[in-house]
Amino acid sequence: MGKAPVFRQFVLSLCASSLLAVANVQAGPVYFMVAEPLDSIQHFDSYVLPLFEPADIAKARELIQTGQQQIVFAAIAPGADGINRNVYNDQLWSWHVTQFEGFGDVGIELLDGWPTYVESDVPGWMANTGGHIGFWSYKVIAELPAVPEPSTFVLGAIGGIALISMARRGRGHEEEMTATEDTEVTESLKCSVAPTASDAFLMLSVSSVARSFLPSA
Repeated sequence: MGKAPVFRQFVLSLCASSLLAVANVQAGPVYFMVAEPLDSIQHFDSYVLPLFEPADIAKARELIQTGQQQIVFAAIAPGADGINRNVYNDQLWSWHVTQFEGFGDVGIELLDGWPTYVESDVPGWMANTGGHIGFWSYKVIAELPAVPEPSTFVLGAIGGIALISMARRGRGHEEEMTATEDTEVTESLKCSVAPTASDAFLMLSVSSVARSFLPSA
């Protein structure tokens, strides 16, 4: 078996394993990544939303599958909890979600913002909002692994988003692999229509993680 088929199989297995890690039924919260839609990223940040109620968890999963954007309303408190972070780069936030307050289509401007903005002045945000968030341009985009270890968060998010993107766009016929590893990943995940910029970002993100596990040629 050549390197290209092996690499394709590795990448798909990597993505599938990350989803299996979050599919197991476990006690405690289910964690979700809340971020800007992948086709309109401006701040490149995110935060972690823990959900406990089965109905809330089911709704969050439905939003991920359909791609529907609804505002996430939540109460927050100062202090790092070792879980809430920017999933894109593993930066821990000095605030965390204490209570989920619901999904909605509209919210008041006072609660609009983004995670990095809250981080820049947590006491000020708490004083102005009473400790609540409802970022207009952010939505639930991925389910995260149950075990909140930094590297697992990133791997789970990348794998989960990649497979969701593939499922939405539909798999086309297999494409011939090209010479470079980045192109190999793009071809292995390619659909019958040309990938969007967000698809390319996801594919290259998986490539960067996967490349560290590959034996040298």
